[in-house]
Amino acid sequence: MTTKTKNAWPFKNRCSLTAHRNGQWCKKIKGKVHYFGMIGNPEAALKKYLDEADALHSGLTPDPQPTTGSGLSVEYLVHSFLTRKHDAMQAGEITGRTYHEYLKIGKLIQETFGEATLVANLTPDDFTRLRNRLTAGPTRRANEVVWVRSFFKPAEAFGVLVRMQDFKKPPAKVIRKMKRQRGDRLYKAWEIRRLIRHANPFMRSAILLAINGGFGAMDASNLTRDVVDLEAGMIDTVREKTEVRRIVPLWPETVTALKSYCRSLPASPDLARRFFLTPTGQAIVRETALLNEAGETDKVVRVDSIGHIFPILCKAAGVKCRGFYTLRHNFNTWADDARDKNAIDLVMGHAFEGMDAVYVEGVPVARLRAVCDVVRRRLLRRGPGAPEWVPTKTSAARHAPGLAA
Repeated sequence: MTTKTKNAWPFKNRCSLTAHRNGQWCKKIKGKVHYFGMIGNPEAALKKYLDEADALHSGLTPDPQPTTGSGLSVEYLVHSFLTRKHDAMQAGEITGRTYHEYLKIGKLIQETFGEATLVANLTPDDFTRLRNRLTAGPTRRANEVVWVRSFFKPAEAFGVLVRMQDFKKPPAKVIRKMKRQRGDRLYKAWEIRRLIRHANPFMRSAILLAINGGFGAMDASNLTRDVVDLEAGMIDTVREKTEVRRIVPLWPETVTALKSYCRSLPASPDLARRFFLTPTGQAIVRETALLNEAGETDKVVRVDSIGHIFPILCKAAGVKCRGFYTLRHNFNTWADDARDKNAIDLVMGHAFEGMDAVYVEGVPVARLRAVCDVVRRRLLRRGPGAPEWVPTKTSAARHAPGLAA
């Protein structure tokens, strides 16, 4: 189905520009999309294109004076930043999800300040208006403040003083208060056991990896067959998020669950090494870039099959859903009883802190097993005289939801 655009370029006899979904006129030149101004002002877009066309079509960088009048404009600042981040996404330096967050923040900055506004003319009150439009939750707002500041940091290279000294993250006190009011988010041991009993083979494996070694959904999705040694009961890999080595001694229950999982055929050859796949052979967590008419990434859609099915599983098991990633919090919190920070970091894929990152070359496997065993004892502890817990499939599991494609 073809989608028609309601914004037609009025100067087709002079050049051809396309209306971008972000509200600007653009043109793809030598494989790269360039922006020339807001849709509401096609005359200014035409002028900018004509000024830069010779350089762009020759493969050169136009005059770097991103001016609106005589200074650095918000429009130029935002789109030059997004161009760099798009290149970083294409190079695999940041994820599509991160780039999508930058897109949303860039749009918010332009809507709040106006594209033609000079960065040098922005006042602390302007940044207060922007801060009031950020997400209300203190943790999310703290992230958004960091993203906004990253947009304006390059302005220093143009000699522009950005007056955002009061544009700061929420105080740590506010975040601590929010966590206190929210209460303990960890799952109880009996809740995790109930989830495991109700889960199908895939979700049972994913949950056990989460509480055995702090695996998140992306960790499970990226897990490859060559790093899993079920005979030795060990996973030796690198966590892609941090590029830090990760060694996870597996419990007997985790090994049994992984052996019972039957993977679907991969939908493409590049997925053949993955340990887990959806029933249709796709990656468990995947990102799809949606392109606009100019062929540029306009939006990144993230599909998380674990995140989709986990709330359904919680409801079927009668457990309040606090998110799959909370199981990683459970592991770290319970593992602290072992009092071995470096061993915990190596299991979770965290970089060693301080000078340990320089001098500590490794941690004995025995210490790694001790950390995981502390968590296992916490999970299986059921009181004196209780029988040994075995995560066998019960009648309830027959009615548990399957993995979403």
